[in-house]
Amino acid sequence: MNRLCLTALLALFVGACTSGGRDKLNAEEYMDASVSMWNTMTSTSEPWLNGKRAEGFSKDIQGRKNLGRYKTELGKLHQLVSSHLAATQKYPIPEDATELHARLIAYLNSHIAFFATMQQIAALPDGFTDAQIEPLGAELDRRALEISTLMDELDQAQKDYAKKHGIRLNEVSH
Repeated sequence: MNRLCLTALLALFVGACTSGGRDKLNAEEYMDASVSMWNTMTSTSEPWLNGKRAEGFSKDIQGRKNLGRYKTELGKLHQLVSSHLAATQKYPIPEDATELHARLIAYLNSHIAFFATMQQIAALPDGFTDAQIEPLGAELDRRALEISTLMDELDQAQKDYAKKHGIRLNEVSH
């Protein structure tokens, strides 16, 4: 499914849940939205963290050229994640989901920072120097680790919230 369509569907879902006098999602609706966003972000970032896109990007960094070809795609991803964040911030969350929602927001923010750092690297000119790439490479590594850590924390928080409310989650290995 087109990721932009997913964002629009999530926004419609949240909007529908607030109609008819309801101003909060119930626990199950919130879990559906939270898990859906977790899955969306995982599938968006995985190719850039561990997949073919990461391999190609790394190879071009080592070759010190051709990074400009990633600018448009990374810009679109950065914009997409930002729109996901904006939609997620509008979720009318249940009162007991505040901590879980904060973890989801942090997870989305980590992706925004990751793709912003990748954009900075993609903006480097061919033949860039060690002094230009080293701080950005260290920042990218830090951001990738942050995504991994926050993903695990969010996953556990979702499981805990689901258990608390008797919600059955379908486990998918990634």
